[in-house]
Amino acid sequence: MEGMADGLAAANSFLTLKGQQPLFCRQRGSTTQEDVDILAAYVRKYPNQATTPTVIALTYAMVERFPCN
Repeated sequence: MEGMADGLAAANSFLTLKGQQPLFCRQRGSTTQEDVDILAAYVRKYPNQATTPTVIALTYAMVERFPCN
């Protein structure tokens, strides 16, 4: 989980450096447990996502939880 969250943070940094909108806008870093909790809540809300690759479901969960306004 930690590696996936780090990868998403790196993707956000890359997009920002390119002048593009990041995937999601989290104001601070996170713990692995927080990321697990966010993903678990997302899959409970959208049970059909339980078979989606974890990194994709985590991306969707972060986008929903931390939208860029």
